Amino acid sequence: MLVRQWRQPLGTFTLELPSGGVDLGEEPERAARRELFEETGYRAQTLEHLTSVHTSTGRSTEVCHLFRCEAADRDERGPRPEPTEFIRVVELPFGEALRMASDGAIVDAPTVLGLLLTGGGLN
Repeated sequence: MLVRQWRQPLGTFTLELPSGGVDLGEEPERAARRELFEETGYRAQTLEHLTSVHTSTGRSTEVCHLFRCEAADRDERGPRPEPTEFIRVVELPFGEALRMASDGAIVDAPTVLGLLLTGGGLN
């Protein structure tokens, strides 16, 4: 499950894994669960932490925590995007998402890394 989201710096929509910020004092797993619900309306049954990486070591201290969602249940109370977010859920077969990452159709680095880690591309 990916989200199609407007990215102002790029001036276009991108396909990405559901994502967002970790609030002060919040654990990354809790943030991942919250963002999944806010952006897609799904709730994770289980999450597996894949890795944590710095996204741009020369420019930022940002850390990206990547999780694999083993199963998700639709919650009729969601999604709940922020007022400035323009998001649409896109469900794709996993193989197609991997192909899109390989072909350059998915350009978000954390999404590419998450797909590769989940698909065994880096193991």
